[in-house]
Amino acid sequence: MGDYSFYNYNPSLAAAIVALLCYGASTGFHCFQLFKLRCWFFTTFIAGAIMMTIGYLFRAISTKDTSALGPYIGQNVCILLPPSLYAATIYMIYGRIVMFARSASLSPIAPQKVTKIFVIGDVIAFLTQASGGGMMAMESMASAGQKLTIFDSEKSDVADLYTHND
Repeated sequence: MGDYSFYNYNPSLAAAIVALLCYGASTGFHCFQLFKLRCWFFTTFIAGAIMMTIGYLFRAISTKDTSALGPYIGQNVCILLPPSLYAATIYMIYGRIVMFARSASLSPIAPQKVTKIFVIGDVIAFLTQASGGGMMAMESMASAGQKLTIFDSEKSDVADLYTHND
């Protein structure tokens, strides 16, 4: 283990293992439901859960050598990107709920367009976060990558606030 560390803290092996086990168990259960109930639109959620599980596996590996680039990039990308996939699943479910409830006139966005509109936004967020995550792995660009990732996350949160009417 060298003097350099990609982390500004000491990553916890115990926390990484607990997260790995929780996400792994949840992913297994959701896969079972996906096939049993044939909810194929839920595939993006499963992809995100698998990525998150792999991300925490990389995090556990990374705790042993915080200067190793491969595990750091793996955990960074696999933990940063799944929320975009979860959001895409939520938008697909939203459209189905509105159609099932026969209340399309009450939706601020036509249910047929919700998935397309938000998935395009999520793809842009996904690519931005991936770029930021990759930049964070390079010492010379780590600060810019962190700012890009935080900006993208905050932008997504603001967009979500504007689309949820109570």
